[in-house]
Amino acid sequence: MPRPHPPIAALLTLTALALTACSPAHVADTPTPSSETPSTSTVATSSGAPTVQNPVPAKALAGNPCDTALTTADLTKFIGPPDPGKPGDTPLGPRCFWANASGNGATTTVFYQTNSHGLSDAYQNVKSTAVHWEELEAVQSYPAVAYRATGDVDTAGVDHCQVVVRISNSLAHSAGITLSELAKGKHVNPCTAARSIADQVLTNIKARS
Repeated sequence: MPRPHPPIAALLTLTALALTACSPAHVADTPTPSSETPSTSTVATSSGAPTVQNPVPAKALAGNPCDTALTTADLTKFIGPPDPGKPGDTPLGPRCFWANASGNGATTTVFYQTNSHGLSDAYQNVKSTAVHWEELEAVQSYPAVAYRATGDVDTAGVDHCQVVVRISNSLAHSAGITLSELAKGKHVNPCTAARSIADQVLTNIKARS
C-alpha cells in the first residue's frame, strides 16, 4: 500500500472518467473486532446494527478477495486498468488492495470480514468517533453503512469513504476508495463510489454461494 498504515486499516456505477482521476491512497481505520465475545444476537441488538434475514452462506467469503471479489473488468470500470491485487491479512479477515496500473492514484480495497460480528463492529467501534457516518439504502437488501473514520488523513475529509455491507449476522464485506483533487473538483461522492464497488463485490460473491 502506498502509505504506512496501522495493523487494522483499509483504504474502503460511477463513470470511468470520474474514478480514474483519483489521487494517491491514504489510510482509513476499519472497525476493530470487539474484545468481547457475546452471542451474535446480543451483539446485533446492543450495537444497533440491523440484522440479516436472508444470510449469504459463509463459503461466499472463502479465500482472498484478490481472487474472488472483483474481476479485471470490474476494476477497470472503477479505477481503470489495475495492477495485480496485493493481498493481506488483518484481524477482521483477508483484504486486497488494487491500484491503477498507470499510476494515476486511483485505488480500492476490499475486506472480507470473516473474523468479526459483521456490521456490528462498525456500529460499536466506529460510529461514535467517525467524522462521517451514514446508514445507506440496503445493498441488494443487505444492510450497509458508509463512513469516514478519524484515521483518514485528508484535510478536507471528503476524498475517502468506506462502505460495509452485512451479509449475515456474523459476516460482512467492505469496500473503500480514495478520490483525488480532480475527482473532488468534479463533486464525485466517494461514498457513492464505494457503495457501487461493494454492490459489485456482493454480486460476485453471491454467485459463488
